[in-house]
Amino acid sequence: MKTTENKTLSFFSKGFTKVPNEILGKVYSEQPCTRMYGFLYLCLLYHASFRDRDAMINAQTVPCRRGEWVTCYRIIEQKTNISRSCLRELLETLVEDGLISIRRFARFTVITIIGYDSWFKIPVSSTPAPAGPPSPLRQGEVFIPVYTRLMEN
Repeated sequence: MKTTENKTLSFFSKGFTKVPNEILGKVYSEQPCTRMYGFLYLCLLYHASFRDRDAMINAQTVPCRRGEWVTCYRIIEQKTNISRSCLRELLETLVEDGLISIRRFARFTVITIIGYDSWFKIPVSSTPAPAGPPSPLRQGEVFIPVYTRLMEN
């Protein structure tokens, strides 16, 4: 039981990515082009930087802001298995749809997810948590996540 719990906690501790249902609908579409559109956007979301940092691309250090991916077409092509010509069309469609912006440079491309900060910011509670020890009713309780409880049955 402990091993399964540790594996589950390890699995969920690596972070999450919020994906709009519209994009998931495209990923599971019957149309191959629509499926590639959704898959490409998922790839961009996954690789977008979650904090400001310096990225290395082609032996160059490039400043990369939150929500950006510093890459080149070759890398995207390898990660998605989408041909370069189709990749260009899909990226242009994503730009036209207002989901991304692209800045092209000689040796790399910076792709920015539009609205990344507003999607992924941590919500701040409007009412602060009460100070002090936990209530006596819950003091002895042990929280077991739903997915763990279901696995026990």
